[in-house]
Amino acid sequence: NNLSFEEAHKSFEINYRGTVRVHEALFPLVKRPGGRVIFVSSAVGKTYLVPSDVETQLLSDNLAEDDLVRIVQRLEDDIQSGRYQEPTNHIGGLAYGLGKLAGTTIYPRIVARRHPSPQEIFVASCCPAFGGPDTPVWLATTASIEQIQHGHGGFWEQRTLTNPQDWSAGMNLSS
Repeated sequence: NNLSFEEAHKSFEINYRGTVRVHEALFPLVKRPGGRVIFVSSAVGKTYLVPSDVETQLLSDNLAEDDLVRIVQRLEDDIQSGRYQEPTNHIGGLAYGLGKLAGTTIYPRIVARRHPSPQEIFVASCCPAFGGPDTPVWLATTASIEQIQHGHGGFWEQRTLTNPQDWSAGMNLSS
């Protein structure tokens, strides 16, 4: 394994636990109705980074925050013990990708289920790099709720909602 526990733990602290703490602190300030919460993720933060049983859990429509906490702890334990099997097709920082997957790709799905009305508060995540640098601004300010409400809780690339089943394919550099 090339992935160190220290590197993975730091990424989970910043990109997962840090995201949750910032969200919990700032979410009460979001105006209602019509507020928008956009998480900025990464093209490397996708489910191909985790074993298939973990991917199934992460993509479950019933995944709760406590479940995500347990999954992240399991991944950290597996990395520390050497049980984590690195995917052969990953591009970019593996630790970074795992942290972004948990904190800014999966966690927003949980937040959106807590607030099911996109007209009240719209929640989404997006990739600004390969997904188009204006996607976060477009989601937060420009797009009408009618244009985006079908993607409440979803992951957007190039102003397009992606299908979670495609997340296991890894990064698409042809975009």
